[in-house]
Amino acid sequence: MKKVLALCGSARRGGNTDLLLQEILLGAENYGASTEKLYITDFNIKPCLGCTICKQQEDCAQDDDYRLLLDSIQNSHAVIIGSPVYMGQVTGQTKLFIDRLYQLRRGDRTLKFDGSQIRGAAVVTCGAPSQEHPQAALASLKLLFRFLNQPKVAEVVGTSLGPRGSVRERDGLLEEAREVGRKLVQ
Repeated sequence: MKKVLALCGSARRGGNTDLLLQEILLGAENYGASTEKLYITDFNIKPCLGCTICKQQEDCAQDDDYRLLLDSIQNSHAVIIGSPVYMGQVTGQTKLFIDRLYQLRRGDRTLKFDGSQIRGAAVVTCGAPSQEHPQAALASLKLLFRFLNQPKVAEVVGTSLGPRGSVRERDGLLEEAREVGRKLVQ
């Protein structure tokens, strides 16, 4: 059975990012996948120290929960990462996680893990109406897949989403998310 993992970078459970991730997982479940959603805020992830020990050895020198998330990613058929836009970028918790991806490359820039078979999707939500506003956050989320050697990444972008749950009132956005879930497992 194919496993689809969602990583939620929002601290607001039941918020718009969380709801879109849930719809993607529902779409995947409808096509026979097992699913799991992890909230990045539930994990103790320390900031990258820039010590570069990870370039000489396989793992990061820090002892925290980052490895748990990485193991979950490496054991999945598909991964979705989502974050609301805070001050033009992903949430701080999400950024800590993304910074730690640095350890996935050796000193010679080769990848320690070839995740090219892992399908990916990035979800970004924001209150601003502009389609340009979430682009920096979207690019940051897609770094996960660059470090997994996966160039094709589906995108779900929700703008003009302020209050919790307002995504439910947006025609087509939930359906778009379910369709992404279906495509991740086909």
